[in-house]
Amino acid sequence: MKNGFDRFIMALLAVLVMGNVICVNAAISKDSAASQGGSNEVRTFTKKTTLPGGINIEFSLVTLAKYEKDVNNVFDYTFSEVKRVAGMLSGDSPELKEVAEKAGKEPVKVSKEVYALASLAKEIADWSHGAFDPVRGGGSYKNLKLDKDGQTIFLTKAGLSLDLSEILRGFIADLCIRAAYHANVDDAFVEVDSVRRSMGKASYGPWQIRLTGNGNTNARHGMDVVISNYSAATVGGQFAAPTIDRRRGKPINDEKLDSVTILTEKAAMAEGLANAVYALGHGAGETLVKDLGIKAVFGYKDGTFERIGSW
Repeated sequence: MKNGFDRFIMALLAVLVMGNVICVNAAISKDSAASQGGSNEVRTFTKKTTLPGGINIEFSLVTLAKYEKDVNNVFDYTFSEVKRVAGMLSGDSPELKEVAEKAGKEPVKVSKEVYALASLAKEIADWSHGAFDPVRGGGSYKNLKLDKDGQTIFLTKAGLSLDLSEILRGFIADLCIRAAYHANVDDAFVEVDSVRRSMGKASYGPWQIRLTGNGNTNARHGMDVVISNYSAATVGGQFAAPTIDRRRGKPINDEKLDSVTILTEKAAMAEGLANAVYALGHGAGETLVKDLGIKAVFGYKDGTFERIGSW
C-alpha cells in the first residue's frame, strides 16, 4: 500500500508541474532589484481572499521588502488562477455536471485538473475501502471508472454524481505553493480553511501550526507541529468534519476521537486522508496511517493529542 501511495504522489506532482495548472508570469526577478529600490529587509507579505463557496485563503510570501510590487503581482495572478481552477472543480462546474448527466451512459473527457483530482479521490477511496468516497447519489467509489489514456471519467449508474469538495481546499493550497515556486519565491505559506501548506521557512524559523481541540484556540493541551515543506490538513475539532460514514449510511460517532490532522507533502492528499481517517475512527484510522507510512496527529475528546505514524 505504501508503494502505491508513493507512486501516486509522483504522478500527481507530474500533473501539477508539467500540466501547466498554474504558470506564473509575474515572477520575482532578482535582476529588477536595482530598478525597484527599497529595503533589503526581509518581510512577510500576506494577502487574503475568499472564493465562491466561502473558501477562505490566506497566502504569505517571505522575501525582501524591495520586491513588494512583484509580490503583489504574484498574489493577484495566483488568486485569479486559483479562482479559475476552483470553478472547474466545484460541484456546479460544466465538466462535473456533464459527468453526472452522462452517468450510466458514456464516459466524459475532462480537463487535466479534473482528472487529476478525480484520480486522487479514487485512490484515497480505494485505500480507505470507502471511508472516503467522492461518489454521490446511491452508489460508491466502485462505480467510478477512470481511463488515463483517454482522460475520461465514467460513473456506471444513472443518477450518480462526483463530489470533489473534500479535497478541493488541499488542491487550492497545492496550486498556491506551486505558483510561489514558479515565481522564484523560496519561502511561502498558505492556509485554506483547515488546510495548510508551506515551502522553505518563515522569517522567524521553521513554519509551524498549533493544533487545539474543541474549538478552543488556547487549549491547555494544544500541540505545536512543524510543517516546513509539508502540508497539514485537519478534520474535526474546531473545523468541519464528515458526519456520515458513507460505507454504512450511519452517523460517525467515535467515543474517543475529536480531530485528525494528516501531514503529507501534498495538501490535497492530506485533506482527503484526513477525512478518511476521521471516518474510520481512531482504531482503523491508526492502522491506515501506519500502513501508508505517513504522519498524523489525533486529537482526543479529553483535550489531549497523540502523534501517530512515521514521525
